[in-house]
Amino acid sequence: MLSAADLPALDEPSNHLDRPSLLALEQLLRDYQGALEVVSHDDAFLDALDLTARLVGGAEGWRLEPWT
Repeated sequence: MLSAADLPALDEPSNHLDRPSLLALEQLLRDYQGALEVVSHDDAFLDALDLTARLVGGAEGWRLEPWT
């Protein structure tokens, strides 16, 4: 069973952060041992997280794709 701590949900977490705070957040999320739900338009931030998959919406619905 999941609890709130098992699946952090982050909506645009890199907005309004200075560079040191952004780097600290990236490291914290890279080190997190579990699933993350991250919504962001910041491709550099998402790439820095070393994600393994992403959820993509399209005309046929949602699909899980490897992160490339």
